[in-house]
Amino acid sequence: MEELRHLQGGSRALEETKGHREKGVHQVHQAEMVKMVYQVLQAPLVLQVLAETSLLNMIHLKPLILAQDLWV
Repeated sequence: MEELRHLQGGSRALEETKGHREKGVHQVHQAEMVKMVYQVLQAPLVLQVLAETSLLNMIHLKPLILAQDLWV
């Protein structure tokens, strides 16, 4: 009878370990999903900043280019 309790206790411990492992895997998966969503949402912002920076560079460089044309 005591051996049966010992076996049941070991079985319960294995189930708890498996449950903790599955919970850990689930948490890692959730963290990866959050990271991916954050990156996807951030991508348009990065493109917007690049476009604005490029436009500002063109605006600021245009007077320099025009001045060079006057000296030629």
